[in-house]
Amino acid sequence: MRTAGNPPRVSVVMLNHNGLSVTLTAVESVERQTYPNVRLYLIDNGSTEPGLEVAVAGKRFVSFCRSETNLGFVLGCNLGMKAALADGNDYVLLLNNDVILDPDMITNLVDCCEADPDIGGATPKIYFAQPPDRIWFAGGWFNPWMGFARMKGWKKKDATCFSSGGKTDWVCGCAFMVKADVLHRVGLLDERLMIDNEDLDLSLRIRKAGRHLMYCPEAVMWHLVSYAYEDKERMRERERLNVRNLLLVLHKNLGWKQFLAALPTFAIVWLGIVPLRHALAGRYSSIFSPFLGVLDYWRLTRAKS
Repeated sequence: MRTAGNPPRVSVVMLNHNGLSVTLTAVESVERQTYPNVRLYLIDNGSTEPGLEVAVAGKRFVSFCRSETNLGFVLGCNLGMKAALADGNDYVLLLNNDVILDPDMITNLVDCCEADPDIGGATPKIYFAQPPDRIWFAGGWFNPWMGFARMKGWKKKDATCFSSGGKTDWVCGCAFMVKADVLHRVGLLDERLMIDNEDLDLSLRIRKAGRHLMYCPEAVMWHLVSYAYEDKERMRERERLNVRNLLLVLHKNLGWKQFLAALPTFAIVWLGIVPLRHALAGRYSSIFSPFLGVLDYWRLTRAKS
């Protein structure tokens, strides 16, 4: 258990890629945390926008690292996580750079995790920044027989039902606290996934290792979700990656019976409903993104075999 004289060491891993203003807001939010033993591992991930290193210079709690190339989300996170684990931190908190934290968020997350040695990780209650009373993430639901992962509470107005903590099937990578000993056991993020569903994969691996994941509503933050990924070309690529990665995560973590059972629902949603919605909305260039994602998954698994 945490004691006042020897609190666990918490490392916050945050990536920046050409998001100076939002990143500095997030850094200031981490700096205002009431928890006494926090260090921020800030990775500047191939930014062409200058100024971040100068802006955080001299901050006692920041370890700054710059990659000259954009490593992508997963490789960048793993770079920070490796540094955090090498420094002997007790917890790693993966944190998006477009967030604002309640001052007690990390304190409450640590208290939640320290309550039971079987807990492997935790997530806070995450609101949209606008409107600030709308839920972005209040835990996750996952059905292995259907291959469905969903965010609980998404876009719903905050209510009493979202104030009860407990186990969650998966934790979103926007704010994912993990015990260091768990990461040593299950490994870091799967670098083949690059971005999307890497958090679901890590969650399932933690649960397969016998540890629980917790939703901790006492810990609160707000997510500035609108600032990134507005370009349509990038959105098409994200959907392609999402489909590829979801298939790979299901392939990795489900038994063969569950995997086969999940395929019909996967096909109905991703190869039927989603392309139809694109067509009806006039997004004709996006219709084939899910099919390309399936092809990418097939190539990836064939190459491995």
